[in-house]
Amino acid sequence: MLVAGDFEKTTASELVDMNSAHLVGVMWGQEDKFALVEDGDGFGYILRVGDRVRSGRVVSIRKSSLTARVTLYGITNQVVLKMEKTEAK
Repeated sequence: MLVAGDFEKTTASELVDMNSAHLVGVMWGQEDKFALVEDGDGFGYILRVGDRVRSGRVVSIRKSSLTARVTLYGITNQVVLKMEKTEAK
């Protein structure tokens, strides 16, 4: 397991809003993978496939992207966060 420890359950208001979040990184191991996401307020989240986000769930994690299915006002969309490429100096 890549991340271990005690985790606190979150309420709906504490879930990450995918519309204001960006993907910071993806950790990939033989038995586990998760995405590191930061919301618009600078709070960090560790998300795995199946985890809840505001109005939806994470449906896939790839090496440089995270996809969530989000339902607002009865309309379901996929929100894809892609890792921003940084230039080496």
